[in-house]
Order: sequence, then structure tokens, then C-alpha cells
Amino acid sequence: MTYLLLSLVLLLSILCLYLILRRNSMSNYPPDEPIQTPRPRPIPVNIRVVRNQRGEPIDLQIEPQSLALAENQQAKWSTQDGRLEIRFSARLTPFAGDIYETARGGESFSGAPLPKRPARSSFEYTVLVTTSDGFFLSKKAEVRIVGAPTPK
Repeated sequence: MTYLLLSLVLLLSILCLYLILRRNSMSNYPPDEPIQTPRPRPIPVNIRVVRNQRGEPIDLQIEPQSLALAENQQAKWSTQDGRLEIRFSARLTPFAGDIYETARGGESFSGAPLPKRPARSSFEYTVLVTTSDGFFLSKKAEVRIVGAPTPK
């Protein structure tokens, strides 16, 4: 019984010592001054559902239809007319992602173009909108990147 109690005390002492040493080694993490990376400036892309005289959706209006982005900019897609989805080809996207989704009234940000993106200046994407009354619309648009890409 005595050996069991002594073993338990020894085990608890080792555990306490481990926790104290671990806390001291983590005292400088994260660094006192966080690293600030500049956020890319968002360029708005407004998407609107065009309806006929009976109120049925017939088309999407995308402004601008062809978006020019610099290396320090990002796209900001938004619509008030329904659920929004932006789709690039998985192999031909200038950004870290290829699908961007948002609820009605929300915004999707692309992030800055990747330095090592496919070697082309224009990237086609599809805008998909599902309206609150259940209609589904799609339209093609493009992003042009201003600046020389680094080939993959």
C-alpha cells in the first residue's frame, strides 16, 4: 500500500513538473507582435437577377462582366437576389479556391491572386444564383489578372 501511494505521489510530481515546463516554453508563443499581412483591396462584383414583366427571373446582370484585378486586389461577389455560388475550373483558377458560396445578401471574397497560378491572363468562371422563389440561373463571366504570373 505504501509503495502504491509513493508511486502515485511521484507520478503526480512528474506531471506537475511537465506542465510547469511546458507553460514556460509557451510563454513567448504567439509572438508579442502579431505579423500583419496586408489584406487585398476588394473590388466589388454586383450580381442582380433580371425579371420579366410577370416577375419571373430571366437573366443575371453581372457588373463588371469582365473584372480586372491587380496582384494586391481581390474580388468581392455579392447579390441581394438569392443564394450565390461562384465556380472556377479546379485546374484553372487564379485563387486559392475554386468554389465560393454565400447566402442571400452575403459576400464572397476571392483573396489575392496566387503568385504561382496558371500561366494565363484571363480566367472564366460561372455565376450561379438560386432565387428565394426557387429559380436557378447561371451566367459566365471572367477575371483578368493584371501582372505577370509565375508558371506552375
